[in-house]
Amino acid sequence: MSAVTSWHEEQGRPKPNVRGARAVLNAYKDRLAVDKAEAAQARQATAALPPQIRAMLADVDRTTLAGKRNAALVLLGFATAARVSELVALDVAGVVEAEHGYDVTLYRKKVRKHTPNTPDPVRQRRGHLPRPRAYLEALVAAGRTDGPLFVRVDRWNRIASPMTRRDKQTGIVKPIGDRPGG
Repeated sequence: MSAVTSWHEEQGRPKPNVRGARAVLNAYKDRLAVDKAEAAQARQATAALPPQIRAMLADVDRTTLAGKRNAALVLLGFATAARVSELVALDVAGVVEAEHGYDVTLYRKKVRKHTPNTPDPVRQRRGHLPRPRAYLEALVAAGRTDGPLFVRVDRWNRIASPMTRRDKQTGIVKPIGDRPGG
């Protein structure tokens, strides 16, 4: 549905009404749940353990900006138990150095509830993260002191250029999740 809607938008055509298609898919999901089908069960990923984290970081070239970014991404994700969507949504201002490591403010989508007596959806996670310091210092050296924390880096070790919308620069640098392979 998303691809069809995007195609219509790109072609300058009116957006199709997907309400009926959503209703059919939701009814199908409900039927699978009632039938207790395996496809309806939530799938949980296995947590990475320290030996796996070390293996992930073993081949990372930490002399490059991309390598420093990748190491920071893995370590920060592990320390905060964050989802990828939560990590790519982080801003530079969301990571503050403290005496024990770094204070990281993450927006947790899964805990967002609009009911009374629910805590604020912004959660603060803390952890001692020695490696992200190198990445943060490299960002500052590249002139980046605000905006997305994890940005695309090209093969020449440069931060991605700002996004454009309809051939106009928005001034926003794309986070790494905005482009496959970035």
